[in-house]
Order: sequence, then C-alpha cells, then structure tokens
Amino acid sequence: MTSEGIGSAVVVPVGDRVDADTLGAVADHIPTRPAAIVLDLTAVSFLDSAALSLLVTEHNRCADHGIPLRLVADTSVVTRPIELTGLDRLLDIHPTVESAVRAE
Repeated sequence: MTSEGIGSAVVVPVGDRVDADTLGAVADHIPTRPAAIVLDLTAVSFLDSAALSLLVTEHNRCADHGIPLRLVADTSVVTRPIELTGLDRLLDIHPTVESAVRAE
C-alpha cells in the first residue's frame, strides 16, 4: 500500500477490504507526526465487524498521539455499518479526500 502526503496530512488509500495488513500503514505514519492521517475508504467493497473494530483501534492509536484520523467514505457499503453501530459519533467521516485534508 502506498501513501501520499497532501499538505501536512498523509493520505492512505485502502483497497477493497479493511484488514490489519491494510491498516498497518497508519501505525507507520504516527512517528512522523503528520497534521492528520486520512484513510481513503472509497475503494472498500465490504466492511464487517472486524473491520469496524480495526478502525476504532486505529482511531484510538492516533488519538493517543494527538493525531486526527479522518476517514473518506462515499458509499453506503462503508457509511451504513458505521452509522448503524453509532461509530459515526466517534469516527471523523468525510465524503472526499479534499474535505478530509481541509478539516480541522
């Protein structure tokens, strides 16, 4: 998985599934102390309870280091499970990479 710096944020694209391997890049960027880490979930085609748990874990890991974790999701495949579980009150979700990078 590759990541890209946009401004002072790091954008990490995620493939069709969220798993521990794909989210490993989040931990890799914490030592660099970016202004934010943006997970681009627009290519994700399936999101299960294990994936939701991983997203919460990464959110907490980033929060422990004072780094905002922002998610980009533009389909109900991703947003619906997050909303149904109430995690939309915890996770910072944006419709585009640009809006996630610009968020404060």
